[in-house]
Amino acid sequence: MRQNLFTLVILFFSIFIVAQTEQVEKSDFEPKQEIIFDGKRYRVWHNYITGGTLPGGSLNNIIPTSQTCTGLDFNFHIKKEYFQFGALLSGNVFGDWNNSGIHLCWGKKIEKERYLFAAYGGADYSLFYPWAKDSLPGRFISPAISQIGAYVTIQNFWKFKYDVGIGCNIFASYNQKQYLIGVRIELLFSSAFRGDKNKKRNLAD
Repeated sequence: MRQNLFTLVILFFSIFIVAQTEQVEKSDFEPKQEIIFDGKRYRVWHNYITGGTLPGGSLNNIIPTSQTCTGLDFNFHIKKEYFQFGALLSGNVFGDWNNSGIHLCWGKKIEKERYLFAAYGGADYSLFYPWAKDSLPGRFISPAISQIGAYVTIQNFWKFKYDVGIGCNIFASYNQKQYLIGVRIELLFSSAFRGDKNKKRNLAD
C-alpha cells in the first residue's frame, strides 16, 4: 500500500509538471515584475522559505510505527525556473531523530493572491539507522546507513498575507534501502514584499 502511495505521488507530480511547462515557456521573464495587492507592492518572481512538522505524519517502510517529521526548504528561482534545497529529520518523537536527509529539486509554482501551489522533484541524500525488528524491545542499530535516492514534494499554502501563509507539504523520499512518505503542516515566508503602493518606486532596485 505504501509503495502504491509513493507511485501515486510520483504520477501526480509528473502530470503537474507536464501541464505547467507549456504555460511557463510562453511567459516572458521580467525579474522586476510587480503586482499590487491590499495597497502594497509585491514582486512576482521571488524566493520563499517553508518549514514545519507534524507528529505521526510520516511512514517509513523499515520502521513499524509512524514518526514525527520536521523539514525546512529554501525555494528559489533562477530566471523563471524554480528550485528547492531542503532538509528533513524524522524520529519516533520530536528531537529523537533516527533519519535525516537533504535534497535538491526542480519544480513549478502556481501563485495567486491567496494561495501558492508548487511541486518539486529531484535527488536526495539520506542518513538513517536500521531498525532491529527482532529485538525486544525494538531498537535502532549503529552504524548509520547512507543512501542517494529520489525526492518529490507537493506544497499547498493559503496566504493570509501575500508573502506569509500556512499550509501542508506532502513529500516522499525513496532509495534502495528505504522509502519515507508523509505530510507536514508548514508556514511560508517569501521575499515578495517591495513596499507601499503609494511609495515612489526606485527603478534601480
